[in-house]
Amino acid sequence: MVTARGITARLAYRELDELDGPLLPFLAASGAELGSVAEIPWRFSPDDPVVALIRLISRVALTHPTAAGPHTARLAQQLDVS
Repeated sequence: MVTARGITARLAYRELDELDGPLLPFLAASGAELGSVAEIPWRFSPDDPVVALIRLISRVALTHPTAAGPHTARLAQQLDVS
């Protein structure tokens, strides 16, 4: 199972531009899922959506590294394919 720690490690090897576009819905679903599992609220910010989602996922990885779910697994699959 792909955890918050694992998906953060995979995201670290990607350029921000690669995560925009087709991967953005998967990133958003994973961020929402992990934030919900870890009970970390989404903070609205003026940041780029990709940056804000990576920040949320990274925060979950720091506080709840074993948080996981099906949306996070789908994001990992999409990262492997693209």
